[in-house]
Amino acid sequence: MALRRLPVFERWLVGGVAIVTPADRPDAATRLEGTAAALWIELAETDDLDEIVARLAATYQADPETVRADVGVAVHDLEDRGILRVDS
Repeated sequence: MALRRLPVFERWLVGGVAIVTPADRPDAATRLEGTAAALWIELAETDDLDEIVARLAATYQADPETVRADVGVAVHDLEDRGILRVDS
């Protein structure tokens, strides 16, 4: 599964928090923190979900299946907000 960031304006704040706004909907800002922010950072390097899960699991020394579940929730949320597209 490939993930793709859609065009956005982003601003990073202290503590790994980002405010991301779809380029075509400037009134729809989303605050990213935790798993969503980590996912967003990884998406700058790769679009491969399996690679992102492996990298996050290694970084946070977490169970890969737990990371996959958390990332899955974040993916669906970001897709619903119009800032991420999932290509099967």
